[in-house]
Amino acid sequence: MSNEKKRFFVSYRRRASLDGDLAHILVQRLEFAGHEVFIDVRMPIGTRWIEEIEQRIRWCDYLIVLLSEESIHSEMVQGEVRRAHQRYQSEGEPAILPVRVNYDGPLGYELDSFLAPVQQSQWAGPEDSERLISELFGIASGGRLNTIAVKNEPEEAHQPIVDNQRPIPAKDPRILRAPGGTLRLNDPFYIKRAEDHRINTTAVNAGETLVIKGPRQMGKSSMLVRYLQACQKTGKQFAYIDFQSFSESDLTDYGSLLSQLASSLLRALGISTAQKMTRYDQLSFSYFVEDAILKQLSVPVAFAFDEVDRLLGRPYQHDFFSMLRMWHNNRAQLNSVWEDVDLALVISTEPYLLIEKSDQSPFNVSVPVTLQGFSRDALERLNIAYGGILRQTDCDTLFKLLAGHPYLTRLALYCMVGPLQISLNDLMANATSSEGPFGDHLKALLLKLESYPGLLAALHQVIRNETLSDEETYYRLRGAGLVTRSEGRVRVANELYARFFNGIK
Repeated sequence: MSNEKKRFFVSYRRRASLDGDLAHILVQRLEFAGHEVFIDVRMPIGTRWIEEIEQRIRWCDYLIVLLSEESIHSEMVQGEVRRAHQRYQSEGEPAILPVRVNYDGPLGYELDSFLAPVQQSQWAGPEDSERLISELFGIASGGRLNTIAVKNEPEEAHQPIVDNQRPIPAKDPRILRAPGGTLRLNDPFYIKRAEDHRINTTAVNAGETLVIKGPRQMGKSSMLVRYLQACQKTGKQFAYIDFQSFSESDLTDYGSLLSQLASSLLRALGISTAQKMTRYDQLSFSYFVEDAILKQLSVPVAFAFDEVDRLLGRPYQHDFFSMLRMWHNNRAQLNSVWEDVDLALVISTEPYLLIEKSDQSPFNVSVPVTLQGFSRDALERLNIAYGGILRQTDCDTLFKLLAGHPYLTRLALYCMVGPLQISLNDLMANATSSEGPFGDHLKALLLKLESYPGLLAALHQVIRNETLSDEETYYRLRGAGLVTRSEGRVRVANELYARFFNGIK
């Protein structure tokens, strides 16, 4: 083994006991061999904690991520891997070393987008510790992980959702990516809202533009999936494009974006073309879509663009969205191939931040489907789906804490009826604790805020006096699901966030 010492960051879910056991074994053995190791243990949550996590990801040579049935749904683990992946793309380090902890199932959409090309190792129990340690020592000397066969398919494409399954932070949209496949949406805890009727009505017609707008984790992608299922039932084909899956190099300039988009559209629709892939300008790309895609289809088609906010701040954002508006306008031309083309756009950002000129915007050609938190009635229906575990007064208490936040409300009910069996009193008492039922979500949100200078200070301003100094900051905080506005006052979106962020110094 080389005498060169390396720096390791161990990312794991602390509440998963097996993960914690392995994490501490790795720390002990790596440090004993002279390597430096960072592991997040019991560090007080605050701005110093954020700085430490960020600094350590920049510091390490390797990020070891422990992947278990619990950790794959951890927003904090996802956030640390995302940060490491972003640094690796720009600087070539740290190398990410995934270790599956007694788990060989799918990773979920976001983790798989980072880790699918990466070699992965397996640890099923203490009997595998020596082998894994030897692999890590070998890597420190320039070796590689012993790879295993893993499943990369979205879990829900093959398995029914069962009672008491832990809710996931975001929908896995890969169920949309198999051309000709039938969407199977069988979540017994999905709560229909008035907006569901609108998307079903829109899907029946051809040549429509649908905008789904709302803060983070309000159910936008889930609603898009149901819209595309409704399109499929009417006989339409669809292409689902998730800008979150595009690499930074894909988004470097407009030509790169359009080339990747051309490839993604062809793949999504199962179309082979003799045309040689090239770099496009805006007009030639639109001609490509007409000739290589629309003229090859015999049925209406829906182009669905998710995570559109990823283009915010790019030098070509105005050009791209004005092109979509041009596609919308082209439907009115005589014998147009665009006549039966649907456009669906999912955004968290206020449209004017994406494109200022209203006559060139695709976001104002129809009334957006705007998603907010669950109503009190929706909470009642969700409670019934979970077995009616809460009394009316309990529902009031939970609604006051979370203000109907869809993901957090489901997570709270899961914690009460699932393996943890937490009482409502315990949930309320530990709501803002870093080790509590919402701790992983809150820490991940805090880490994400650090990516945008000034937002944490702005949120503290809202907590103090219910004001903000500028509209753009408000729209960014609202897009993150952190604030709302009514009667001229800006307020933190729910009591949980207000209590947690008020304690961050």
